[in-house]
Amino acid sequence: MSASGTEKPFDWQTKFLGSYTDDLPHWVVESGRYAVTFRCAGSLPYSVERQMEEQRRLLSDHAPESEAAMESRRQFFRILDAYLDQGTGFAPFLDKDLCVDFSNWLQGYAHEGLRLSDFVIMPNHLHLITQPLHLETVDAFRDVWARFKGRSSRFLNQKIQRSGSFWQSYGYDRWIRNESELARWKTYLQRNPVKAGLCREGEEYPYVYLS
Repeated sequence: MSASGTEKPFDWQTKFLGSYTDDLPHWVVESGRYAVTFRCAGSLPYSVERQMEEQRRLLSDHAPESEAAMESRRQFFRILDAYLDQGTGFAPFLDKDLCVDFSNWLQGYAHEGLRLSDFVIMPNHLHLITQPLHLETVDAFRDVWARFKGRSSRFLNQKIQRSGSFWQSYGYDRWIRNESELARWKTYLQRNPVKAGLCREGEEYPYVYLS
């Protein structure tokens, strides 16, 4: 499914505000677009969690802007991506009705300046791309995502009549540097269901929203 309308031209030049580290380092810019992955709590086996913990340890040994850190981040995402696509563990988005409701919710999300341009809902995780996110502080970035996770958790838990943590405590985010990188992420979102064996062509998968 494609978004209607045309996005306004975006100036990729922006001001670096700082970084912080929880399970992963996060770079925050004043006006940026981000590719973000959230996975459902309990979606990965313990053995995979251990692999990811090792990558987090390696990341902590390097400066965030170093090539070694960038490679550790890429490896972290490869591990995450490969196992999430198996659709194991808590996979609430196997429920088609829930996917439809959540897709509509995501399309209308507009809080603290956060709007989404693209997303794909997978059985046990979510990939999304933001519209330009205008921020003044690193803390504002953290708050935006904490509130997104809180609101979406309440919405989803209510829909399936459950309680407790819906999302894993941390997510993966990538500051998108330029137009070509944005195009690669959009292609990734569209192809992800194909790679996971959910459909033969990306256009066949109903829970992809692309601008």
